[in-house]
Amino acid sequence: MINKSFIVTISEFLSMQKQGQDYFDQNRSRYVIPKYQREYKWDIERVVALFNDINNRDKFIGNIILNRVNDYYEIVDGQQRITTILLFLVALFNRCKLTTGFQLSEEQVALLRYIRRNGHTILENESIGEYLEEDRNEIKLCITDANDIYFQNQKFTEVSNVAYEKIDPTKIDIQSFQRKVLDCQVMVLVGETGGHQHDSIEEVFLDINFKSQLLDVADIFKGYCFKNYYPANHEELKAQWTEIRKSAKLFEASFGYKDTSQYLYHYLLSRPGSYTITADLTPQGVHYLEGKNNTETKAILVEMGEYGSNVICFSNNLPNETYFFEDICSDARNHRGEIANNKLLRRMISKTISYKEAQYHKFPLFMCIHYLRKTDVLRNCLSFEDLKKLVTNYYAYAFFFVNDSHSKSKSSIDHSIFEALYDEQKTPAEKIRSIVVAVKLLRANMLDSFQLFKTFSQEKAYALYTLMDCYVSANNFITNMYSLPEYNQEHLIIHDNQDGNVTWIDNTNFTFSLKSLLGGTGGTINLVTRLKRQMSNYLILPASLNTDLGINDIISKIALIEDHYQRLGQNIPNHVATYITHIRSIDKFQQLYALKGRNATETEIKEKYKEFIEKYFDETVQDALYNSLKTSLRTAFQNN
Repeated sequence: MINKSFIVTISEFLSMQKQGQDYFDQNRSRYVIPKYQREYKWDIERVVALFNDINNRDKFIGNIILNRVNDYYEIVDGQQRITTILLFLVALFNRCKLTTGFQLSEEQVALLRYIRRNGHTILENESIGEYLEEDRNEIKLCITDANDIYFQNQKFTEVSNVAYEKIDPTKIDIQSFQRKVLDCQVMVLVGETGGHQHDSIEEVFLDINFKSQLLDVADIFKGYCFKNYYPANHEELKAQWTEIRKSAKLFEASFGYKDTSQYLYHYLLSRPGSYTITADLTPQGVHYLEGKNNTETKAILVEMGEYGSNVICFSNNLPNETYFFEDICSDARNHRGEIANNKLLRRMISKTISYKEAQYHKFPLFMCIHYLRKTDVLRNCLSFEDLKKLVTNYYAYAFFFVNDSHSKSKSSIDHSIFEALYDEQKTPAEKIRSIVVAVKLLRANMLDSFQLFKTFSQEKAYALYTLMDCYVSANNFITNMYSLPEYNQEHLIIHDNQDGNVTWIDNTNFTFSLKSLLGGTGGTINLVTRLKRQMSNYLILPASLNTDLGINDIISKIALIEDHYQRLGQNIPNHVATYITHIRSIDKFQQLYALKGRNATETEIKEKYKEFIEKYFDETVQDALYNSLKTSLRTAFQNN
């Protein structure tokens, strides 16, 4: 509960004393931001806004909620503002150093009492450890990777740099700014651990901020957790929440999640009865945790923590060449000799979960991984062959999903995998069969609606042509994945050089510029650049073949490509064959081809080359190519 409240200046708050008043306990000398609290996350705009507000006028900067814990005050609310203020004071300290020697200036001595005390930072942060150190007459950041459990180093560095840049004695009166910072006022509310359930200081924090709409979704969720837990269990709750926060930060770093709020939202979206939950976790205006008791809330947090831990552990295993999926497929141990297949599985899953353009395709797979890792009987029912089918079809589904225009809509979420996992009427073996069938159906449905992209993207092209060329429908698996450096992008028509130079290979070779050929200067540069970026200008080829093609003319390139695969005794990959067939169907190509070996003049050759390029990039001809590519893609999945 709140025991006292008072208004003090920042100088009084940081020095923990107000003359003639006993607001602060004499036996406390520091503030602590506990690791279960959210990370420091103010962006540069908010930092600059606070700087400008303080510099333009003395400022009241809001409420600070403290909790008495042992011999320190725990900051329950206000850490973002107080941390930013502290970094302003550090910048002031460094700006006030003497120009010669390493002795502290009088200004630095005065400031130091607000920054460090008894050899430690006054504002401690358990999620980064000791983060400020004195180096002669400077104070520097010293955040180590080992202590930085929420990956805040970059954020602290950015804000510290901005603070130092803004507090520039050539631009502002830094002594005046220092006085204004220290004169800023805060309302301090102090509570303490203990008491009855409804006296929790975290509940006060929730009431103040939720009703004012100042908190993000994660903070509100945490507040309800404290409200629902018995006070005697709050230390257990803090540990659970810390682990969830760690998982959320790893989901941000590894899978492109936005923040902890998104982590909570996606997890709950995948739970039975929560498929329609809103992003603020308040369906029908009532918070998801409202009315739940300690036991119910704990069960949610425990499962959420296990989910995050299982997914992260699985993801961390993927780069390891000795990892063979035994944690999700017991049968995999019998296939450890299939090195190439194992590598392909790891690469497909890595790509599936790393897509950052969309997120809604991921958590059915995440939940499936979670249950396979935690449930022995389910894991024992997944054969290695079914694992290959599941992963390959999910890889294809994820690619089509990410390139679908509706992928950012919650309506795009499929629940068939969830329903199979949660169906208590099914045996574990039946659940596995249902999941494999569900993923295959997901892939098939997404393929039907897939629209080919027309602007080249290396990542998309590699994935598309992998599926088109390497998918074997007979066993629901792929034989290869295109990637650098083994495979390169080939600029087929418009070459990748400044002028779009092409060398005509014949009895007499000569080189000419497509930039000049297509119309001179000015708008031609934009035309060549625009054409070069189109999907129809690219193949994915072995690096050695790509090098051999150089800037040869299109006729010579086709001959070299066909010769390459003929010498190896291999079929030409589907996407390459589709391009070659399409090009040969163009009448202007046939007219250009007819000039080979005829000792045609350079003028004749360039004129026919121009006509071919203009026809090739004609919208109708382009549509015909894209339709052929889509047909080739669908053909790869036939009889499956």
